[in-house]
Amino acid sequence: MTSINDRLEERYLTVKEVSNRHGCSTTTVWERLNSDPSFPRPKKLGARMTRWKLSEVVAWEEGLEEVKSVA
Repeated sequence: MTSINDRLEERYLTVKEVSNRHGCSTTTVWERLNSDPSFPRPKKLGARMTRWKLSEVVAWEEGLEEVKSVA
């Protein structure tokens, strides 16, 4: 269970921030969203505002690292 402090400190990333973390274009982020079911789903925070939860992006990245270390 997450505490109130954890939820208050949750950070949201823009598509540009997600693309910078992965060294790819914003177009690639949107393509990955459509082609990879394990890729974190963004949250719609407004009519023109879509953001990814940092904690979900980090968890996804850690899952990729685990797969690479096993292979």
